[in-house]
Amino acid sequence: MEWGKADSGQATVEFLLAVPLILALGWGVWGIALAGRTAELAGVGARAGARAAALGKSPREAIVEALPASVAKSASVVERDGRVTVRLPVPSAGFNSILGTVQASAGFPVQR
Repeated sequence: MEWGKADSGQATVEFLLAVPLILALGWGVWGIALAGRTAELAGVGARAGARAAALGKSPREAIVEALPASVAKSASVVERDGRVTVRLPVPSAGFNSILGTVQASAGFPVQR
C-alpha cells in the first residue's frame, strides 16, 4: 500500500465536519455579546431615566435621548417609587427574532 492513498480526502472531510461546529460556536459567542450589549444599554437607560425622574423631568424622554434610536423604540419603561426600570428585548444573531429580555433598574434621591 502506498503512503497517502488510503488517506486521500480525509483532511477535506474533517474540515467539512469542523466548519459547522466553528460557525455554531461563533454564532453563540455573537449571541452572548448581543445579550451583554443589550444589558449594558438597559442600565444606561435606567440611569438616565432615574436622573430625569429625580429632577422632575420625563424619564421616557431621557431614555430615548440616551439610547440608540433602534433600541429606544423597543424599550419598556416603568417608573415606580422613584425607581426607573427599563426592559429591552435581546435580538437574535442573524434572525429577526427575540431571544428574551433584560432589565435594569436605577433610582436617585429626588432633587428639590
